[in-house]
Formats: sequence, structure tokens, C-alpha cells
Amino acid sequence: MIDNTSLYKKYEKDFKIGAAINYKTMYSAEKLIHKHFNSLTAENEMKFENLHPAEEKYMFKISDEMVDFAEKHDKAMHG
Repeated sequence: MIDNTSLYKKYEKDFKIGAAINYKTMYSAEKLIHKHFNSLTAENEMKFENLHPAEEKYMFKISDEMVDFAEKHDKAMHG
């Protein structure tokens, strides 16, 4: 018999179940992420070199979208 229980719900009293995601997998694996994980970590999109690629230049569009995704699915987000 296959257990279709959400992975994070099965262990939510013990610890968080996390996934490292990037901009592409955030959408291509959205259903899987929503069902099985309750903590998300940005792979590279929130690293300093991507957020601040040049002096006087900041790029938060993708990181903001990732935070919005985490909030939409009620997930913890780590950058």
C-alpha cells in the first residue's frame, strides 16, 4: 500500500522538511513542494552576487517572487 501522506505533515511535530529551490523548480515542482515541504531555501537567487551584482545596483525581483511563493504556500523561507 502506498502512503500518500505529506512528508512534512508526517514529521511536523519533530522537525521541518526543507527543499532547496531555484526560480525554475519553484514552478515546475510547485505541487510537490506544496505537498511535501514546509521550509524553503533559495539555491542561488538570494546570494549577494545575485542581489547586488554591481555598485549601486540591486535586483530583488526574483527573490521577492520566491518569498511571495513561500507565503502563498505557507512555507518558511530562508535566503
